Amino acid sequence: MLCGFYTSGVLFLKIPLKKDNFLHNSCMLGWRRNLYVLTSAGFMIMSSFSMVLPFLPQYLREMGVRDHLETWSGMVLGASFLAGAVVSPVWGALGDRYGQKAMVIRSGASIAVVNLLMSFAGTPYHLLALRVMSGLLGGFLPAGNALAASMVPAEEIAYALGLIQISAAAGSVFGPVLGGALADSIGIRLTFVAAFFIVSLATLLVALFVREGQMKGKIENACPSPGGSVFQTLRSMLRHKGTRRILLVILLGQLTAMSVQPVMSLVIEGMAAKSIS
Repeated sequence: MLCGFYTSGVLFLKIPLKKDNFLHNSCMLGWRRNLYVLTSAGFMIMSSFSMVLPFLPQYLREMGVRDHLETWSGMVLGASFLAGAVVSPVWGALGDRYGQKAMVIRSGASIAVVNLLMSFAGTPYHLLALRVMSGLLGGFLPAGNALAASMVPAEEIAYALGLIQISAAAGSVFGPVLGGALADSIGIRLTFVAAFFIVSLATLLVALFVREGQMKGKIENACPSPGGSVFQTLRSMLRHKGTRRILLVILLGQLTAMSVQPVMSLVIEGMAAKSIS
């Protein structure tokens, strides 16, 4: 993350280069620069994504939802994840064909526009449709992982993917704190606008500073494609018992972690009201 901001400072703010210092050697040379920019972008994307989650129930209430608020909250929250799960293989296949950097930029630009549109949502149906659109057009992190894996040396792939995942997890933790503070100070709708600017900055960093193709063909040579359509590839993967078990564990983990998300802010709101009374 630090390297992403250093790179931005060098190119945008004209910070003087000191080529013998540690930051420059670590951040501005080859694949490391690409990796650290992707890490910073992933942090910002996940921060912007999670910063709107705490107040979605309150946003629905602001739109006039009174009955079945918990159900609406679950639908709005889950719509993005469900839509993303359906189309992720398609975006992955398009990334293999047209380049993962193009998919990262496409995803970032789409998420930014959807965040901006959500600030103008007038009914819960508008918000639900935009959340579905966010999932359908998303896929920033999977494309970013594939892009990073295609750029780094083979012996550094585990390090690169681990670093991106850590930055994404950090963004997921930081986002709700930032979103709650912004919603309390500037309002919910302007918080969506803030998310738009954060995602736009992340996308701009990738577009300007990441260079694709330095190690082109490495992943294809190491892991040749089985061929066929996306769904044929998925069926081939699911034939393996180990893959099915891994997917089941991930599914159960996500169900456990996300099942309380739609109502968490409502529970805290109720607890605060009781403590005041």
